[in-house]
Amino acid sequence: TGPSKARLAPGDTGGIMLAAAEEVFGRCGYNGARVSEIAKKAGFASGTFYLFFASKEEALEKVVMRMRDCLVKKAAAYSAGAGSRVETEAMAFRALFDFIREHPYGYRIMREAEFTDAALADAYYGYILRNYSAQLKKTAVAGEFNIDDPELLALALMGMGHMLGMKRVLWGGFRGMTENEILKAVFEGVK
Repeated sequence: TGPSKARLAPGDTGGIMLAAAEEVFGRCGYNGARVSEIAKKAGFASGTFYLFFASKEEALEKVVMRMRDCLVKKAAAYSAGAGSRVETEAMAFRALFDFIREHPYGYRIMREAEFTDAALADAYYGYILRNYSAQLKKTAVAGEFNIDDPELLALALMGMGHMLGMKRVLWGGFRGMTENEILKAVFEGVK
């Protein structure tokens, strides 16, 4: 299957090319991905790739930044209007699960980015960690979480979200539990 053009505006060649790059990097890895395959997956001639990216490295960078921004935006939208910090986190996990469904190669792409360019991995994970920590510190309410250090709490939540997301979305479920049951169990356990 090709990139999901349904989420892209008609004529959004750059978006189509990014979606194709995401899929090809995800399937083939960075080293195995070919510019010609990305262009072909997008439905364009190879030269069209260079209208949007100066190199394969730049294409990976743009894919990673697009994924980061998409995840951050989705988490903010899902958790808007939450009544507590715990509810905010549960809704952010839902956003993560949906993000993984929409970007099934995301985890592999981030591993590829980490080995290809450590600064790019930091631009993804470090950015999310720094902003997440700041948000947790800003919205802290006594008694909502047992971990008082906002950076440590952010790392713990990111780690839980990462593994739960892989198990729930990519590895076929979680012992027959529904998403609501998983989130309830997790967030009752960390309060």
